[in-house]
Amino acid sequence: MILPIMRRLLEAAFALAAANFVLLAIVGHYDFRLGPVHLAATYLFKPLLYLNAAFLMGFALKCRLCPMEEAPQPSACFRPGLVFWLSAAAVVAAVYGISFRINLDFPDWTHRITTTHTNPWSFFLHRQYDGFYRPLTFVSLWLDNEIFGAALWGYHVQNLLIHLLNGFLVARLAFRLGLGQSRAAWAGIAFLAVPASFEAVIWPGARFDLMAAAFTYFALERALVGAAGVSTAAFCLGVACKETAYAYPLLLAALFLLRRPLRLPLPKQKWFAVLSVALAATILLVLIRIAIYGNLGGYPEAAAGANVNFVLSTKTFTSIATRLPAALFLINTGAGLPVWLRATLIAYVAFLSVIFFSNISAGKRTLFLLLPFLAVIPMLNMFGWMTQFAQQGRYLYHPVIWIVFVIIAGIPPSGFGRILVAAWVAIMMSAALFNTLAYVKMIHAVDVAVAEAGAACKRANCCQTLYLVNLSSDRYGAFYFGYQVAHDLRTALPGVSVVSTGALPPESSCSVSLRWTAENAWARLTKF
Repeated sequence: MILPIMRRLLEAAFALAAANFVLLAIVGHYDFRLGPVHLAATYLFKPLLYLNAAFLMGFALKCRLCPMEEAPQPSACFRPGLVFWLSAAAVVAAVYGISFRINLDFPDWTHRITTTHTNPWSFFLHRQYDGFYRPLTFVSLWLDNEIFGAALWGYHVQNLLIHLLNGFLVARLAFRLGLGQSRAAWAGIAFLAVPASFEAVIWPGARFDLMAAAFTYFALERALVGAAGVSTAAFCLGVACKETAYAYPLLLAALFLLRRPLRLPLPKQKWFAVLSVALAATILLVLIRIAIYGNLGGYPEAAAGANVNFVLSTKTFTSIATRLPAALFLINTGAGLPVWLRATLIAYVAFLSVIFFSNISAGKRTLFLLLPFLAVIPMLNMFGWMTQFAQQGRYLYHPVIWIVFVIIAGIPPSGFGRILVAAWVAIMMSAALFNTLAYVKMIHAVDVAVAEAGAACKRANCCQTLYLVNLSSDRYGAFYFGYQVAHDLRTALPGVSVVSTGALPPESSCSVSLRWTAENAWARLTKF
């Protein structure tokens, strides 16, 4: 009795959220007043989260406990074929090929400051500046620095290749979990197009997420065939890339508990072997971390008096509910609403509506929706940093695969189902491309701002110091706009001291002061 009522309520909630989202996609914003009732919306971010959450909860309640085939035996393997690789490469190239144009000099963009004149093995023996222990990814970035140096476009090569590899590893894991060859292939391709992943792919310094995910996906797949040694070794390598890999033993334990409804064929004794070795490895990895830092490490936060990663607050837990739905679909809501994006958003709502109001169900594999909650545990306190500009969306790179698996498991693998999945992939590619293009727009805005500020300095009778007042740190929701403007001006104006400040500069007979206005343009403050 209660379940049908909840289904009807969620159907109403989804319909309302979908209508609200479509309205915003068309008009951009609204502000309605009707007596004491005041309805206003400026950004699409929260309405998108409401829509995603209503869909996921409603889809979960549609679960029908129908019989399903047993997951494949350990001897079976996923065979991708040429079509898979061509499709996967096409998705990556179409969405992220333009990332070769997104090159920034902020230290964290490539970590060149950390990897220059450094021996690669030192990353395994010494502390990192940010309180983390991620030596293997730094070795990867060190290799980029050795090969490409200041040619920053080259740092994207590894990111794109690792993302492509992860699509294959996700497909392998989907196959091992019983989705079959066709659905597994679609799961890998769909994963490559997820718009929330764009930040991890276009940002060389975010390669930590890509590499940790690669080893985690591989570890889980090998664990499901009982390869305790190989899976644990992959887990250890994942932790050496980023702490998100610590989700592996939690996910493994969950799959063990769900092995019967998911019909995972691994014998119990092999499960115990894999779990035991994973637990021992986890304890050893934590001890290594303590030996290097004297504690568990993490981002220091003076106000909290401890590392931010281990300070619990209400937001630590509420962020799961408020941010995890973004894994389904996420756009940068601060980069405008071009016509093609509006069409994409309306198509997205249409896709969700077809799935939601049809007979499509993932069956018992709906249980996969429990696993994203475990996947985010190692990054709980950072999960809430996600913004309406899709910043920090890279934290969704790990948990999103379980949502992909559920949707793919519900859609029939042939006929109209193929058309539906292809449409979903195309919608996500469009959104991911939009997120990526925001950084391209920001790079162009940097060039314009530098040209105008440089011209103002050169027109002045004397310009030994150029003050940049209230320069925005970001633009179009893309990181490091302000830093890059100041950096490029220092390069373009040798001999001129470029100072970025938030306060009014002191008057000087040989300085030029420019204020960045709310209209995203320069205004001359003083003229000497």
